Amino acid sequence: MLQEKLPPTLSDTSPVLNGIALTRDPLGFFVRLLREAGNFACYSLNDRIVYFVNDPRLVREIIVTREDAFDKWAFNDSFNLIFGTGLIGSHGDLHRKMR
Repeated sequence: MLQEKLPPTLSDTSPVLNGIALTRDPLGFFVRLLREAGNFACYSLNDRIVYFVNDPRLVREIIVTREDAFDKWAFNDSFNLIFGTGLIGSHGDLHRKMR
């Protein structure tokens, strides 16, 4: 079976610890992920792999050019509770209107 190559991640976390860290200090979690894994990384949350993108060119590709091709927030409800409903957490018509 062909195994998908994933981008870097944190070395010492589990899906449960990631969920706890995101709930307690979401900004701190993302800063740590950026420092330890870089501009394009991933982490596991529940039973999903979540991709972290912090490169301006890739963010534009995801948010503008190919917006419909990406499920940007698998945990959208949690994200919106923490950060509010905005450009990043929105989809479809709302996303295009805000953009």
